[in-house]
Amino acid sequence: MCQASEDGSSGVETSTTHGTVTVCKHLIRKKSEGKTLKSSMRALRRSLPLLPNFMAVLDFSDLKGTGQIIKYNNEPYQIIWSNFMRTAQRKPVIQAKLRNLMTGKVMEYSFKYGEKIEEADVTKRKCQYLYASDEGAHFMNPETFETIIVPKALIEDQIGFLKEGTDTSIMFFEEKPIALDLPVKIDLKVTETAPGIKGDTATGGTKPATLETGLVVNVPLFIKEGDVVKVSTQTSQYVERASN
Repeated sequence: MCQASEDGSSGVETSTTHGTVTVCKHLIRKKSEGKTLKSSMRALRRSLPLLPNFMAVLDFSDLKGTGQIIKYNNEPYQIIWSNFMRTAQRKPVIQAKLRNLMTGKVMEYSFKYGEKIEEADVTKRKCQYLYASDEGAHFMNPETFETIIVPKALIEDQIGFLKEGTDTSIMFFEEKPIALDLPVKIDLKVTETAPGIKGDTATGGTKPATLETGLVVNVPLFIKEGDVVKVSTQTSQYVERASN
């Protein structure tokens, strides 16, 4: 039950590293800065251990753009496309396409005005790839030297881009690793392929090539063993030969 705070408003004051916060069923306010709580919601959530049900609820307008990450059916989804619609005598809706960050599957959903949508507790941490085992892919946090193990089932489509010492980021959902945040393109050395054809720079012909991580991609005929190529981490396809 909310109690009156010093300034007469209804709420319970809690001291955190982000300032004094007044928390109530109908009022959540950051008093020390005089700003809305929205920009500091995720940080404050971790600073309030006595409020386990505290969650960040998004406004309807926050869903109009792409990139927002929401919690739906207890899983994280990213909005990759949205379209605002409003018809006469009807409440506005936002048609959207959502990508599940844990499975990669895409679904369509229509957000209704007034619907409560929770922001997903998703964070990214920089790490360095060490090696893979039956247990999963092993990474090291360069700041704490903590070893992080990501189950292979979660990153089976991404592990082919990783070589020892690769710097990347791990995406966490509610403190559990769910995926890797890889760059759009990555450089890998060709370790096995048919001999290159001298002077053949045509783009039509291709041949399979095995890269240093074991990943196999189709490359132009002029590519030879020892060449470093750029590969798309989104399509697993050859992009271009890397500069020497």
